Parts: sequence; C-alpha cells; structure tokens
Amino acid sequence: MVLVSIDDKKAEVLPEAPRTLEAFLNGIVSSLPPDRVVTEVFLNGSRLPALSRLAGFEFEGMENLQIRTASKRMWAADGVENALQSIQRLQQSFLRATEIYLEADPSEARGCLGRCLDGAEKFLETMCIAQNVLELDFSSLSVGNSSLRQIELELASIIGQLKDPAVLSDVEAVAERVEYELLPNLHAWNAALRQLQQRASSPSHLED
Repeated sequence: MVLVSIDDKKAEVLPEAPRTLEAFLNGIVSSLPPDRVVTEVFLNGSRLPALSRLAGFEFEGMENLQIRTASKRMWAADGVENALQSIQRLQQSFLRATEIYLEADPSEARGCLGRCLDGAEKFLETMCIAQNVLELDFSSLSVGNSSLRQIELELASIIGQLKDPAVLSDVEAVAERVEYELLPNLHAWNAALRQLQQRASSPSHLED
C-alpha cells in the first residue's frame, strides 16, 4: 500500500497502480484542479526529478509519495522571476566552481561542482513547470539562432557530461566545458527568461 499525500493531505482517490512511477503520477496529476501545477515530488523521502524525466522509475518499492503543488496564477507571477535570479546565481556559482577546480583540493572541487550541477538540474525542472503554466512551446521560441528546446537539451547534455567521472578527473576538460559550453548556454537562458518574464506578466497567461 502506497501512502500518497498532496500538499500534506492524504490523497482520497488514486489511480490503479501501474508498473511505472511516471504513469502513476500522470494519473494523479490528471485529477488535480486545473489551476494547480506540480512543483515537487518526493519518493520515500527523497526528492525526484521533474515529471518529464521520470521514465524508467519503477513503481515497485514505493512506500510514501509526497506531491507539492502551487497555484498557476501565483507561479506565473513569481516563478519566472525566481528562475531568472536562479540562472544568475548559477552563472556566478559555476565560475567559482571552476576557480576551485583549478586551485583547490580535487575532492573539494568535485563537491562544489556537484552542488552547482544539482542547482542546474533544479533549474531545468523549474522550466518544465514554466512550459505547463505559461503554455509555452519551447520549439517555437528562439534565442539567437537556436530554439529554446535546443538550449534546454544542450544544458541537460552538458550536465550529464560534467557528471561523467572521466571528465571530472580532467581539470582542463571541466574548465573548458564550463567556460565554452555551460556559461554560453546559461547566457542564452538569461536572454530567454527575460522574454518569458514578459509573457508571464501578460493577462492572457494569468487566467484562472
């Protein structure tokens, strides 16, 4: 028996238990009021990635599932602004992490970089919510010569590369990826978020 709570309240109606966690959560999400959006999911006390990246998570072994939601109206008002602040902090943090990588103890440097990568993954999750709340099609939004979908996939790829032990052991490789791939990507996100900030303030995206 899986204990499921939504915003700290026991869920009254649950979908039939499928084989995958993704399918189970999609069933729960479909039953939420139309003005709510999922912001966080915790499985057995551990925070999970965004719904769009849950493929492969097995339903078996689940004991406790906690789901956090937010008002779409409130998220639209504050979410993009928070994401913009987050991307600016990430830019500074990755610069600092690279300095530590070049100057400090390797174990300390890997820990610092790991925290930055966790922050970047959380940022991607926030942008998944933005697509839902603001009804965005990242494939049709452009920043420079790239679509926002391409920029999103590129950031996910860079994060994966920087988590590769083979890359982490090469100080120069880490520094180059951060300087020539990651930071330009974050710069593109910064420009994109300013566009989304204008969308979020548009009355057509703040409907009940």
